[in-house]
Amino acid sequence: MSKFKDFGLLTVLLTITINIAAQSDYKTYYATINKSKTFKETDSILKYRLNALKFAKPLPNDILSISFYYFENNNIPEAKHYFREAFKNGYQIETDEEFKDLPLKTEYDFGFITKYENSKTRYGIFLNTMFTSNKFEARKLRKEFIKNIDRIEDANYEILLQNELNFQKIRFEILPTREIPDSTLTILYKYLNIGNSYYMLDLLQNDKFPSRYKCRRFSDQSIAMLINHAIAGFAKKEDAKLFMDLLWKQVETGNLSADYYSKAMDHYTSWYEDHKKSLLGTSTVSEDFKTFQCIDVINPEELNEIRAKYWLEPIEQYCKSAGILLPKNYTIK
Repeated sequence: MSKFKDFGLLTVLLTITINIAAQSDYKTYYATINKSKTFKETDSILKYRLNALKFAKPLPNDILSISFYYFENNNIPEAKHYFREAFKNGYQIETDEEFKDLPLKTEYDFGFITKYENSKTRYGIFLNTMFTSNKFEARKLRKEFIKNIDRIEDANYEILLQNELNFQKIRFEILPTREIPDSTLTILYKYLNIGNSYYMLDLLQNDKFPSRYKCRRFSDQSIAMLINHAIAGFAKKEDAKLFMDLLWKQVETGNLSADYYSKAMDHYTSWYEDHKKSLLGTSTVSEDFKTFQCIDVINPEELNEIRAKYWLEPIEQYCKSAGILLPKNYTIK
């Protein structure tokens, strides 16, 4: 495979934009990332993913994906460079030493290296190989990232995580030991986390929502857990809708990925619109846990138009990349 010698200068120039992109254009950024998903050849994938860096500061997992495709191309120097760039921008692969004794640990991040220690997948081999050979530098970059966190934003995020811990303990450790009618349990499960729901809404309304680059434990996994439970906990549909509307700004500014927001939107849809359908086609069902299929969508005729409004690729490409079946009520045009 090509080692991308022709793209050497391009790589250097685009890497600079990770730190200096002032006018972010995340709509074009995601359009370019989506374009990369239409290719199988790693050279073409890399070309578009590198090009995306011109438009906005990339999220840590997007930087890591560049490292992975360089690794697949057997270009280890570039794979190493982008692996380290991911850590420089907040990627975390193991629990911080000083956090190991806290009640709420970052093991909530299921992307940690322990998940892949015995993995034989290409991605698992990539993570193990790169972390083993870059462990010292990765830990050093992690410490440098932590030095630059914002104490107020980090404290706000820790409050959310602590509230989540309290919610989980009551839900899984206390309530199961009590004789409570199922109807009452259903209400408790929904509203136990109502405090976090309205606290997060307040942070969004006052433009104080924590930044992933200013909090040590802001990861795709932890924020997904917090937002999903916040969506479910609102007392009124109108409040949940306002929450989702305000949350979109976090995608526009690069704090949340468009892919994650789409899953959150479908979570909102299942709670407040139609529990049997999704809006964007990200919710799945499986009878054997081997083959997965998107559940029916609310508006199959305009599904791709709706997905485009949220900066997503067409449903056909999404399902092909994810290895899942199209919704039963969707017909390819």
